[in-house]
Amino acid sequence: MRPNADQALTPAQWQELADDYGLAMHDASRPLIRQITISELLHPRLCADYLGWLAEYIGAPSLRVAASMLAKRYGYLLIAPSVYAMTAYDKALLPEPSQCLLVTPDPAAEPGRTTFPDLALTGLQVVSPGPAGRAAWRESWLRELFRSHLTPLLQSLAAVSQTPRAMLWENIYVRIAPLLTEDFDEAPARRRTDAAYLLADAAPELFGERRHPFARFVPQADCGGLAAAGSAERLTCCFYYEMSDEYCRKCPKPTQS
Repeated sequence: MRPNADQALTPAQWQELADDYGLAMHDASRPLIRQITISELLHPRLCADYLGWLAEYIGAPSLRVAASMLAKRYGYLLIAPSVYAMTAYDKALLPEPSQCLLVTPDPAAEPGRTTFPDLALTGLQVVSPGPAGRAAWRESWLRELFRSHLTPLLQSLAAVSQTPRAMLWENIYVRIAPLLTEDFDEAPARRRTDAAYLLADAAPELFGERRHPFARFVPQADCGGLAAAGSAERLTCCFYYEMSDEYCRKCPKPTQS
C-alpha cells in the first residue's frame, strides 16, 4: 500500500482516536521509565526481559499473565483504532512494528495514571481505497496489520510466556468485536460486511494462521451469530483474576465453577 498526500487522518479523526483509544504520536519530551518497540518484542531475549519487568510493574504473578494483559492492551491501543478507522473512515492505519513504541510514563510526572503502557507512534502510514476497489484494499490492510504486524507479536508473546495463542487471539477479539457489531441489525451495511469479513470470512493466510483466529469465538447462528459477537461470554480465560480480586466481565470461569 502506498499513501497519497490526501489520505492523512483529519484533525477531527485524530482527536476521536486519541479520545477513544489514546492514539498519539511520540512525544520525546514526555518523561518515561521504560520504552520498547514492537519489533524489539519479536526477539525472545528482549521479549522475556520486558515481560519480566512488566509483570513486576503491573503486579502480574507470572509471565503468562503479563503477556495476556499486554496482548489485550495492544488490542485496545492499536488494533481497535485501526479497525475503527478502516470501517468508519475508509482509512487503513499501518504503522511498522518499529514505529510502535510501548511507553511507560514516569509516575512522578503523571501521578494516578494506569500502570499499563501507552502506545506512541514514531510514524504512521494512512491508506485509502484505490482503483483496485475497497475489497482489495481491505484485504491488503488485513494482511499488513495482522500477518506482518500483530501475528508475529502474539507468536513471540506465546512462545516466551508459554501462553496459549488462542487466548491471546481472543484478547484481541474482545477489543474489536464490540465496535464492529454494536447495534448490528441497524448498523450501516459497510460495517456489517466488514464485521463478517474480519471476524469470520477472511482467508486464514491473511492472518498468517492455518485457521481463522477469530471465527471460533463468534457465537453460532442459533445463539445470535455476529449480532451477539460483542457481548458473548469468552471461551478462554485471560488470567485477569490472577492479578485482581475479580474476574473480567466476560470470563467463563464463574459459570464453569
